[in-house]
Amino acid sequence: MTEDTMREQLLQTIGDGATRIAQAYAQFGNLSVMLLGQTSTALQLGLFRPLALELALYLTFLMEKAETNHFSLALGETQQLAEEAGFEAVAFTEETLQSYRNAEDTQEHFCFRCQNVIATDPLWLSTQARKTTPQASISDPGYVQIIQAARELEALALT
Repeated sequence: MTEDTMREQLLQTIGDGATRIAQAYAQFGNLSVMLLGQTSTALQLGLFRPLALELALYLTFLMEKAETNHFSLALGETQQLAEEAGFEAVAFTEETLQSYRNAEDTQEHFCFRCQNVIATDPLWLSTQARKTTPQASISDPGYVQIIQAARELEALALT
């Protein structure tokens, strides 16, 4: 697989996963969605970038662990996303990768980090009918999407 093809596949997988997770949480527990069927586009867009960064970080970790030829590509893309998010890219990326290296269950750690993005988003919190927090349960549609995204990233890291 060429580097351009891999970059395209990497960005597509990250984008698709972040979109599905953001959409699931934009709909979860939101009264207007239940009553009117409308989702918050602003909420989806607000959640997308930090979720895409988390997916990119996890993929970079997986590629490092698998010792793939595309690790440097994933690392570069991840650092670019971190920089665009306002982080000091190299330090933030290394710190996060180290947290994955130290985690007992990396998929669980990934889920925690994604759900933390949601749980700390002020717009998401303001749309909840009651104090709802993301749960590690199949009754949480966002959690289901996080697990699906994790599996897709794990499969991509092995290619």
